[in-house]
Amino acid sequence: MSLGAHPGRRGRTIDLPRDTATRRRPLQKQDFWEVLIATIAKHAPRYDTYSYRDGADLYVWELSPEDEQLLRQASPLLTVDRTAEQVAGLPLERVTLYVKR
Repeated sequence: MSLGAHPGRRGRTIDLPRDTATRRRPLQKQDFWEVLIATIAKHAPRYDTYSYRDGADLYVWELSPEDEQLLRQASPLLTVDRTAEQVAGLPLERVTLYVKR
């Protein structure tokens, strides 16, 4: 999965593997992945293309300002501090899900 700005715009993309997003800190009841999937489930990501390089179908989800705020608030759930800082501080306009076949 990747989070970030629209392609062609200035901004960075954050690559966030599922294993990183599902790690929990001690005593946490929820992880970042659960928040992300619950937020995506409210919308229908659109199919974008098949990536031969990644061997995966790519689905894109455009973030609303409310969705962006939810993900920023959930960023402390990430166990990698640098990734949490990036999610909290970089522009988040879209999510790209890589679904392996």
